[in-house]
Amino acid sequence: MAHPNILRLYGYFHDNTRVFLILEFAAKGELFAELQIKKKFTEYEAAKYVAQMTNALLYLHSKRVIHRDIKPENLMLGLNGELKIGDFGWSVRTGKLE
Repeated sequence: MAHPNILRLYGYFHDNTRVFLILEFAAKGELFAELQIKKKFTEYEAAKYVAQMTNALLYLHSKRVIHRDIKPENLMLGLNGELKIGDFGWSVRTGKLE
């Protein structure tokens, strides 16, 4: 998936027991950690995050991908504070578009 609000997967490798993912670096960590520090977001911040998440979800759904685990712990923040959806462990790909 190539979208500015989705954490990029660059590649992976594995050994006999584990799979290692090479992911884009989310420089500012989890949205959850930011929320714990601030206690609440301003209306502007909340609206910005919701708009970015909505754009990313519309993109995912256009590619027939359903995330299924949206929560603050799976929403990361990039270097400029932009939201990035991560952790696709529960995601699924749906059937063909009609």
